[in-house]
Amino acid sequence: MYIALTPFVRKNRTGIAIISAMSVRFSICIFIHRHWLSEDIFLLGFIIPYAGIYVNSISFVKKLLTKFYPYIIIRVSKRVILCAEEVCMAQLPERYTTVRSEAHVEFEEKRSLFIGHAKHVDSEEEALDFIKQLKREYSDATHNCFAYLLKGGIVARYSDDGEPQGTAGVPMLETIRKSGVSDVCVVVTRYFGGILLGAGGLVRAYSHSASIALDGAEVVTYEPYAVYELRCGYSEYQKYSNILGSYGAVIDGTEFGADVLVKFAVKREKADQLLAKISEVGFGRDVPVPAGERFDCR
Repeated sequence: MYIALTPFVRKNRTGIAIISAMSVRFSICIFIHRHWLSEDIFLLGFIIPYAGIYVNSISFVKKLLTKFYPYIIIRVSKRVILCAEEVCMAQLPERYTTVRSEAHVEFEEKRSLFIGHAKHVDSEEEALDFIKQLKREYSDATHNCFAYLLKGGIVARYSDDGEPQGTAGVPMLETIRKSGVSDVCVVVTRYFGGILLGAGGLVRAYSHSASIALDGAEVVTYEPYAVYELRCGYSEYQKYSNILGSYGAVIDGTEFGADVLVKFAVKREKADQLLAKISEVGFGRDVPVPAGERFDCR
C-alpha cells in the first residue's frame, strides 16, 4: 500500500491529507484535522511522525481510525490520486499531558477565600457540565471564574464571571497553558472578604488558585506503549520476567496452563530493544505477538 501526503485548506481548517491508492478504481482520503497536530508538525506536506496507516480494506481503516482517531474524517473517492512512499501503521502522538483526578484546593488572600477546582475532561460538553455543577454548589459565592483547554490547545475558553476584564479567566488559562496540560477544566470560586485586591492582586490570586488546583489533580504525562502477548515455557518464564522488568514493561496479566502466556506493555521507544533481547535470550524460539498500542503513565 502506498501513501501520499498533501496539504489542504477547507473552510478555515488546515491539515494534512493522507491519500492512499488501493486500486485503479478508488482510493481513501483521510483528513487529519489540526486537533491532532502539535505546533512542531509542519502543515505543508512534510512527513509527520504519526501520519501513516497500513491499509488492507476500507472496513479495517474505519475500525482502526474510529478506535484511535475519533476526529479523523474518512472520505472514499472513486479515482486514484497520487501514490508515494509505503508506511506501516498508525502511530500515536509522542506525549499527552493531562490531570489524573479531580481536585478542590483553597487558600485565603486578604480575607477573600479562593477555592480552585480542576478536573480532566474529554469534551467541551463535559467541561461545561463541570462548571454548571460547581456554580450550583457554590451559588452563594461572589465569583465562579473558569478556564478550560482541550485538544492540545485547539479549544480554549474562559470567563471572568464579573471580575474586572482580564484579571481572572485569562490568567487561569495561561496557567494551564504553561503547565503543558490539555483536556482539563479549572474553576476558581471566590468569596469576597471586603478588601479589594487590585488588578495585579487578582491576577496573582487566580493564577495561584489555578496552579494549586492542577497540582492537586496530579499532572501526569501519558506516553505511547506497545502491547504484546508472549507465550513461553515455564523454564523461560523467569528469564523473560527479569528482562521485562529491566525494560520497565507493565505486566497486564499472566496465565498459567500447559505453558505461560504473559500480556505486557512497554514504552514504544523501548519496544525494539526489548524484542531483540527476548529473541537473543530465547534463541528466537519465543516471539512476542503485537496486540496494539495504548497511552499509559506508569
